[in-house]
Amino acid sequence: MPLAGPTGLADLARLRTPRAQEWADDFVLSRELVGPAERGRFYRRATAGDLVRVRSGVYLPAEHWPQSDDDLFLVRIRAEALASPVPLLFGAHSAAALWRLPIVGVWPDRPAVVAARAGGGRSARSLTRRCEGMPEEVWVVDGLAATGIARTVVDVGRIERFGVAVPMADFALASKPGGLGALSVTVERGQLDAHLSAMGLVPGRAKAIAVLDFADGDSGSAGESLSRVTAHRLGFPRPVLQFVFRDERGEMFVDFCWPDYRMIGEFDGAGKYLREEYTGGRSTADIVMAEKAREDRLRALGAGVARWGWAEAQNPPALRRKLLAAGLPLQPSR
Repeated sequence: MPLAGPTGLADLARLRTPRAQEWADDFVLSRELVGPAERGRFYRRATAGDLVRVRSGVYLPAEHWPQSDDDLFLVRIRAEALASPVPLLFGAHSAAALWRLPIVGVWPDRPAVVAARAGGGRSARSLTRRCEGMPEEVWVVDGLAATGIARTVVDVGRIERFGVAVPMADFALASKPGGLGALSVTVERGQLDAHLSAMGLVPGRAKAIAVLDFADGDSGSAGESLSRVTAHRLGFPRPVLQFVFRDERGEMFVDFCWPDYRMIGEFDGAGKYLREEYTGGRSTADIVMAEKAREDRLRALGAGVARWGWAEAQNPPALRRKLLAAGLPLQPSR
């Protein structure tokens, strides 16, 4: 993911055009069609379904149509940038997508840009303008201008649900040595607090404070983050993340641990069994057997183990039953 920045807001108008990016070659812009013959070929392709309309004036060949929700939202962001006569500064969810922050649920229908509080213009059918003031610095991510990670996390924290904002904040705070994932810049907690303080009394400030207080860079995935949010709202004690157990065979890191209760929690996302960086070329059966052997080692140390996946993380009653059955008590009501 090519990055440049931070740069001053005054340089926004001089940023490289998105049309110079490699991904821009995938798009067809109707305004660039020259002559009746070229326009005729375009309309025939569009009528046949070979070209798919992303927004007014911007099309994508069907063979390049994205297969995931993440990629589809990126396509919509890029289409807005290509269609705009002036550089756009993407913010909130759109900046989060450019920074490859994880989304729990679905992305918005429309990309969002940051605009000045006064004279920032209006939202359009395919674009939301958030007239909340321009940041002091701008980053260029994949050739598009975006708010920095700290401003992005704070903005999402102000406007989104707790269970959506926390996974993004967790991911931004996480240290990612070796470049696992697309995000290669890590934000410090102090930067998040400073950005929120500098914004003053803005709408959603209390929500953002709650997100930043709860965020933890030791979270290993969006599923783990959502699990922590759900357990917290249910009233369970706060866990220690990435706790280390040791036996004669070595160390074992666990997703969640409640040491006072000798209780371990493990989130099993599909990525553990499907994504190459986690499977290491092993089959699903081999991974399941290795997880079973590891769990046996943890239980031999006198710890209880509860396992769950996305279904329970998104379903509070199901996670409540799972944790109670494993022996984790609810905290007394205050």
